[in-house]
Amino acid sequence: MNTQTLLTMAIGVFIPIVNGLLSRYDAQKFRVYLQLILNAVNGFAVEWLNALTTGIEYNVGEAGVNSLLSLVVAIASQAGVWAPLGVSDAAKRSLVGSGSAKG
Repeated sequence: MNTQTLLTMAIGVFIPIVNGLLSRYDAQKFRVYLQLILNAVNGFAVEWLNALTTGIEYNVGEAGVNSLLSLVVAIASQAGVWAPLGVSDAAKRSLVGSGSAKG
């Protein structure tokens, strides 16, 4: 595994928390789209950073694979770590979503 893959996965672990902090509690459709956008940005940004630091050409295909990898890691970390620990719900109830939190 190279550094690019590890960085993509490391950022992907925290994307669900960022998603919860940036979206309203009751905006489920928005959170889905925001999740997809954040993972796409992660994949393309990591590939851009890799091209910038190593001097190789930017590879759009690799950026797409990084985006998919980030999405899989984000979904797995949301379901396996953040939701059971309550971190996901706490993030949804703070910052942007705090005004509309139920409970």
